[in-house]
Amino acid sequence: MLEAEVLKVVDPQEYLKQLLDGKYSDYCRPDGRKSLTEEHEVQISSTNSLGGIGSAVVRIGGTVVSTVVHYEVGISEIDEEGELILSSSQLHPIAAQNALMLTRIRGTARTMATEGGIELTRTVDDTCLLVRLKLDLTVLSNDGSLLATALHSIHTALSTATVPCLTIEEGMVRTATDIDPSPLCPSMPTLSVTTKAILRPEPGKTHKVRCPCKFEEENAVAHCLKAVLGGLTVLYVAEGVAK
Repeated sequence: MLEAEVLKVVDPQEYLKQLLDGKYSDYCRPDGRKSLTEEHEVQISSTNSLGGIGSAVVRIGGTVVSTVVHYEVGISEIDEEGELILSSSQLHPIAAQNALMLTRIRGTARTMATEGGIELTRTVDDTCLLVRLKLDLTVLSNDGSLLATALHSIHTALSTATVPCLTIEEGMVRTATDIDPSPLCPSMPTLSVTTKAILRPEPGKTHKVRCPCKFEEENAVAHCLKAVLGGLTVLYVAEGVAK
């Protein structure tokens, strides 16, 4: 079984480049097993039958892995260093074609900067509407390169996934001057919601998913993938506009 410690000497970006270009070598197999060759047939299938906003099934040799992409939407808070703070209570599952009712939205009016490849889009009252990606990986068969197959499956599922363009309806968000300042940013006002804010997908408008994923479960596969991908937790930022 692969272990995260074995992968620490591997350059994640070089590994992914060779892997996704189909250039397998001993360098791409840091666990010491024989390298993949042209004799290993690679079958890649992107399908919508698995649910989510994107999915794929990939087979390399005797290993088969399916990946399903899900997402949650929420409003961010920002700490004193400008880092995003997201708690589970601030994120709500949303279906690609359904509206979502948010009864509680809080944030801080603070300018956000682009950092670590995360694209931050400012919205009304400097509130940032975020979509967090989650992946469900299922190992259907494991008789070969689990790591390579899982990464191919993730790459394929994300390359076809889209999320709707979400908007905040007019008059729902206001800057609350009569509420105590945010404890994280005392000099900044706290944003509140006067009534339920309805986030509706705009028909025909989608944003291409730009970034990888967040691994929640601490299992062997997750350890390996996090080691190769650098343990990234990436947020996709959608535009929220109040007209």
